[in-house]
Amino acid sequence: MTDTTTTELSGVDLARVALLNARAAAKSRPEPMRRTGASPTRRARTGDRDPQPFGTAIGIP
Repeated sequence: MTDTTTTELSGVDLARVALLNARAAAKSRPEPMRRTGASPTRRARTGDRDPQPFGTAIGIP
């Protein structure tokens, strides 16, 4: 005989339960420290050299 009072969860139900658990865990987790101020700027690292065409760089005239 089968027990009708307990239901087995399908794949969609399990995914829904997992999502709810992940959301609850994320809400209870402390927030990470936010960086303040301007972000660092990137500068090109050319070493004061002018760019060359690719063919010239590998030796093709």
